[in-house]
Amino acid sequence: MLKRSIGRAFRLRIEPNEITPGERNALVASNPPITDPHMQAFLAWRRSILFLVAVALIPLAALRLWDAMKEDWPDELRFIALIPACAEIFLCIVCWWQLKNWSHWRQQRRSLFRAWLVFMAAPFLVFLVPMDGIIEGIVRDQSVAAGVALDAMEGNQAVAGAVIALKGAIAVMALLTLAPKAISLLAGTVRAGIVTKMLFPGTAGPGWLVVLSAPIYTLFVFTLLIVPYQLTGSGWYVGAMVGLMSAQIALGRAGYRLAKPMSHEDAVGLVAKARAAYLFAMLVFAVCLVVALGTMANMLGIETIITTVLSFETNVLLLTLIGSDLVITNLERARGLSSGTANHLEDSNRRLSAFVGSE
Repeated sequence: MLKRSIGRAFRLRIEPNEITPGERNALVASNPPITDPHMQAFLAWRRSILFLVAVALIPLAALRLWDAMKEDWPDELRFIALIPACAEIFLCIVCWWQLKNWSHWRQQRRSLFRAWLVFMAAPFLVFLVPMDGIIEGIVRDQSVAAGVALDAMEGNQAVAGAVIALKGAIAVMALLTLAPKAISLLAGTVRAGIVTKMLFPGTAGPGWLVVLSAPIYTLFVFTLLIVPYQLTGSGWYVGAMVGLMSAQIALGRAGYRLAKPMSHEDAVGLVAKARAAYLFAMLVFAVCLVVALGTMANMLGIETIITTVLSFETNVLLLTLIGSDLVITNLERARGLSSGTANHLEDSNRRLSAFVGSE
């Protein structure tokens, strides 16, 4: 199961003939029976992604919990690491529990989406807590324990330096905790758009989702990478930015060509054509980023870097799954909302022609 899941998870789809006999029998025996070959392939692919995410969350949650329990943390600040660790443990349990419902898509997608919301919201809510008073209290207590009088603390450069250093450490941790989740949100959205386009090639919406998300993703990652680049001056961050930009340009061009109704074969062919250049550019991005983060190993710790990389990859896979569910659900919602509105569409088309057809 693990070998098959690894082979499937980093792809955007599987063919109906790649489904195992056991998976096909389980889908046909479900209530109601699932007999459409493309839906069978989607659910089998989705099961593999969920299994790999559930496996990856075990070491990730263990690393988070181990970090939260280290003695380096003052007791007053331990919640910063402990709450996100508990959220990852919760998501891990839900993923393993929902594996048994892989053939019941509607039931499973709701449970996974709610668990993912808790997982995403927990660290953002943690870092909304103002840390100034807590940090100053910690430094004051440590200074008193070291024999520094309270009236001598004000204006003491050593005390002020300790406060600034602790605030800086919290800011760096916030970046390393939140950035993988924020970046994976856009990366997963792009992948989800391509997945749903190949499932429903007659719709244009998923293609436009890719076109809009790709440049936003590039700018967002560029903004985040500027921070460690300015801290270290490492040219590897520039290489990572160039690799990512090249990958998203290839993906955006493919998304523009996908933003129209087409046949299944045409959609698969366009994605396959753009995928080679995209994967090469993303490989350059990944290698440069790992090397760049390696230059900060002494400052951050190797376990922090491993956790950050593993968190990003796990979040991208999870967001591909959940994003695909959301796009499919909203395509159906849009189909229902557009029923009986053909006259409005014709009116909009006439107005659009007046704008672009006058020159």
